[in-house]
Amino acid sequence: MCLTAHWIDDSWKLQKRILNFVVVENHKGSTIGRVIEECLVEWNIEDILTLTVDNASSNDLAIDYLKRNTKWKRSILDNRFLHVRCCAHIVNLIVKDGLNEQSKCIVRIRNAIKYVRSSSRFRIFKKCVDMEKIESKHLVSLDIDTRWNSTYLMLEHAEKFEWAFKRLEREDNAYALYFDSYDDVEDFVDNGSGEGMAIRMKEKFDKYWSNIKNMNELLFVAMVLDPRYKMKYVSYCLNFMYGDGSSNALSLERNIEHALNDLYYHYLELYDSHTSQVRSDTPSPTIQDYEVDELGDVMKLIKSGFDKHLEQNENVERKSELLQYLSEPHEKRDEAFDILNWWRQTLQEFMTASSSITHDLDD
Repeated sequence: MCLTAHWIDDSWKLQKRILNFVVVENHKGSTIGRVIEECLVEWNIEDILTLTVDNASSNDLAIDYLKRNTKWKRSILDNRFLHVRCCAHIVNLIVKDGLNEQSKCIVRIRNAIKYVRSSSRFRIFKKCVDMEKIESKHLVSLDIDTRWNSTYLMLEHAEKFEWAFKRLEREDNAYALYFDSYDDVEDFVDNGSGEGMAIRMKEKFDKYWSNIKNMNELLFVAMVLDPRYKMKYVSYCLNFMYGDGSSNALSLERNIEHALNDLYYHYLELYDSHTSQVRSDTPSPTIQDYEVDELGDVMKLIKSGFDKHLEQNENVERKSELLQYLSEPHEKRDEAFDILNWWRQTLQEFMTASSSITHDLDD
């Protein structure tokens, strides 16, 4: 098991380090949870916002173990957002289920590529490529069958050499005997059974993402805190996916807004806790505390007390930083936009909770 930490340093630079690479004695959730806990203790890490894992059931149990047994110094809303399912792994599972619909075809193509990649056969295949005048920066490549994107690249490259494989079939008797034909590549890439693949992929998608209660709202909150998109973009996407005004879109939008507000006030409380403690430990003087000859300072006392009163109540009376941020114009959608640098420069404007949330969520 490899445990990697992602965080933002004091200069607002994204950092990533491998903390541990260890053999886990078994795949029980409690065992995985203990190994993670021991590693975090060893590194004295207590500020944990999320833990991203793949979708094995043992990882669900590992998360439950950590929630029950760890007492981190800064638990964010009682570890409400701790469990993040790896989206890349889910996408991989979805596509792999679709590819299983064409597994026989893919295996045949993979074997054909293995056949021509051996040194002696490759020279014959390269000759066929030259004879067919095929120009390409890449020759055929093998995939890693657990990674769908590499399978896609294998098929994409193979399709470009269709006529070279057809010529090889005519000129290499061993190839012709071992493989019936090369039509599988064309059939899969161009005329494949898309309906069956789509159905299987939709079923796998629904397993993980159809129920909005299973979604971690933090993924959406991170998008809201991108000043190019904010809540309006998230709302637009939800209505686009689920249908304008649909119950799923409305419910998920409410959940995201609640999560955003809960996080904001959680960080606001953390930010204000120290100054609030100082105020509570030092009672404000009243006019009765002054001697008669000190009444010349009464006006200073009143003004000073009023300033403290404003400071103590500003969180109630002022427009919250969160609403202020959401109501301001969006930044231009530039691919070179540096979100961390933007928040670093905007730190003074959003001095308390918003900057703290962003610092953790961009991690």
